[in-house]
Amino acid sequence: MNSVKLPKITIVGEFQNGKSTLVNCLLGAKYAPTGHGCRTTSCCTYFLYGETNTAPRQIYGATPSENYLEVTCNRPILKDAILVDTPGFDANNDDDEAAKDAIRKSDIIIFVHGSGQLGEKSFQILKTIQSAGKRILFLMNCMDKLHWDPQNKKNMELIDIIESQLSSAGIDASLIRIQERKVWPVNPIFAWYATGRLEWDLHSPNEETRKDAEELIDDIQFFCKKKKWQFSPQKLETESGIPEIRKVIEEAAIMPLKELCENMEQELQALTERWTSRLRKIISDSEELLKK
Repeated sequence: MNSVKLPKITIVGEFQNGKSTLVNCLLGAKYAPTGHGCRTTSCCTYFLYGETNTAPRQIYGATPSENYLEVTCNRPILKDAILVDTPGFDANNDDDEAAKDAIRKSDIIIFVHGSGQLGEKSFQILKTIQSAGKRILFLMNCMDKLHWDPQNKKNMELIDIIESQLSSAGIDASLIRIQERKVWPVNPIFAWYATGRLEWDLHSPNEETRKDAEELIDDIQFFCKKKKWQFSPQKLETESGIPEIRKVIEEAAIMPLKELCENMEQELQALTERWTSRLRKIISDSEELLKK
C-alpha cells in the first residue's frame, strides 16, 4: 500500500545567522535554543509532529556526525513537514559534518544568510547543497536594525547583488523562487514578536531573558514609529516575510501527495487496461462457443 512521506526541510547557514530563531518562528514557540554570539546548536535537531510535546531524545548514528536529537511537538506546521535545525557552518569541523549529513537526508534546504554579500564559506555551503541535488530556498536575514524592513531599498539593492553572485556561480538553477525572487528577505524578529513570546519573556525568572525582551520590544516599537507602521502582531507578521516561507513548506508537503495521486492514477489505468483486455477475450471466446 502507498504511503505519504513527509518532506524533510533543513535549515542551514553560517554560524550565528539566525537559523534557530527562524525555526522557532516557524514553530510558533521556542523549542530551538538561541544565543547572542555563541554556539547554541551543537548537533542536528529533528522536529516532528506529535499530540504531546516531548523532551529531546538522543539518536545515535553510525558516526558522530550522524548523531542527532529528536523532538516531538504539537505544532501545526509539523503536520506538513519535518523541520531540521543544524549547527552553524564554520563553528567547527564536527558541526560542518553534521550539517552536511542532514543536507544529504533532506528534501528542501532553507539557506539562511546574514546581511552582506556572499563570502567564500557561503559559496562552499551552497555548492555542497547543489551537488547533493537539493532545492534551495535562499533567505536573507535582515539583521541590521537600520534596515530591519525586509523590503527596504537598501536590502533590495543588496539582494540584487547576491542574486547576481548566485547566477555567476551557476547556483541559481537550484533556487526556489518567491514572487520571482531568487533571494527572499525576512526578519524573524518581527515574526517572533507576532507570536507573543517576547511578551512572555518579560515575565521570565531569568533576568537576562527579561532584559533582552525589553530591549527588543523597545527597538521594534521605535522602528515601527519611525516607519509610521501600526505596532501590531498582524502588521509585523505580514512585514516579516515569514508567511511566504510557510507557503513554500505547505507546497512541499503537497508534492508527495501529488506524486501519490499520479502513481495511483497510473496503476488504476494499467489495471483498467488489463481487465478490459481480459473482458474482451472472454466475450470473444463466448461468441466463438455460441457459433459452434
